[in-house]
Amino acid sequence: MVPPARTAILLRIPVFRTVILILLFSVAIPSGAAQSLACTPASLDFGKVAVGQQKTLSATLSNTGSAAVDLTSLQVGNSAFTATGLQLPLTLQAGQKVAFNVVFAPASAHYEQSELVFSSSSGSSTGVPVSGQAVNDWALAASPSSLAFGNVAIGSNSTLPVTLTNQGSSTITISRELAPPQEYTVKGPALPITLGAGQTATFNITFTPKWRGLMDSQFAVSNLADPVLTVPLSGTGGGTGSALLTVKPSTLSFGSVTVGNTGTQAGTVTATGGNVTITSASLGSSLFSLNGITLPLTLAAGQSASFDVVFTPQAGGNVTSALSFASSAGGSPTAEALSGNGVEPVYTVDLSWNPSTSQVSGYNVYRSPSSTGTFSKINPTLDPGTAFTDSTVASGATYYYDVTSVDSSGVESSPCKPVKVTVN
Repeated sequence: MVPPARTAILLRIPVFRTVILILLFSVAIPSGAAQSLACTPASLDFGKVAVGQQKTLSATLSNTGSAAVDLTSLQVGNSAFTATGLQLPLTLQAGQKVAFNVVFAPASAHYEQSELVFSSSSGSSTGVPVSGQAVNDWALAASPSSLAFGNVAIGSNSTLPVTLTNQGSSTITISRELAPPQEYTVKGPALPITLGAGQTATFNITFTPKWRGLMDSQFAVSNLADPVLTVPLSGTGGGTGSALLTVKPSTLSFGSVTVGNTGTQAGTVTATGGNVTITSASLGSSLFSLNGITLPLTLAAGQSASFDVVFTPQAGGNVTSALSFASSAGGSPTAEALSGNGVEPVYTVDLSWNPSTSQVSGYNVYRSPSSTGTFSKINPTLDPGTAFTDSTVASGATYYYDVTSVDSSGVESSPCKPVKVTVN
């Protein structure tokens, strides 16, 4: 492991928001030939849309009357909704239709509603209600993104983990789980649960086939009524073969690994009850890699093979995943949980200076990102010694340092000539 960089420098010191609701106006029918304007659908409900994103729905205006309708304007009472695809003024002949789109692009997490009001030259107007629920972006991700249980003997079962991670910056509440039916069962934390940014929750899915054949399903979670994250599930009910593949340990924990370095853990796979052919292996995260084993590989009953898993964090934070071996054994694939914590490296600058030739009470240390910029004091209290460690620096950054002395009366000396330091 490469230790954090430390740089030593010697310094010499001289002495409410408003929601606009628009009433639905009925279409006035002038005397003479009847004209009627209708919208399909009659209202637009956008459901849930994440703040900062947008959703588009299509609609059609139809002139169902016997006279032409001259559309002159369109008014929308809420800036979260915009209509596109119409060029007004527009004349719709009897029986004529025109398509348009409505875009919902919320700026904050609120329930939004409004109305599109189409006005005609005859003085009549037609309203189309629009609504949508703006929500904070969940940014919820599943690892792995799908679970393939392979061929599992009837009467046996196979369990695989799936870890849900909040990759966003806002808090997520998982209030509902839509469990898969019949052959799949789910065990996990009791709902509702709240995940802060970067936090995870792990659910274990068990496949227990009752008959032969492919059985697809899905596991989903939501915050209200609609699923917001879905994990596809697949498995095949097979025969009653007794050959099994086991992997040890059941969990590989890498602990804390500094970003830029790697951590390695060893494991073994063992065939029991018959010969097993391991066809492939998959890892749910690119931060983990598999070494030391070449696939496909056939193990005789009782035979084992060793392998290494390498964890290479790219950023700070906890990472969970799973290593799955697909094989000819019952209960395939066989899974092993993986976990590790990426730790950002700490960089420091060590400063030291010659003591003042005058009687002083201590020293102050100042730092600036440029030689001509504003220097800010970085020592919280007067430093009585002649050394200071700055641990708030970043790799690749350049800093300029000054040091002053302070006498017993609190009088501070002028700063010295700035010293430039680049942290590597």
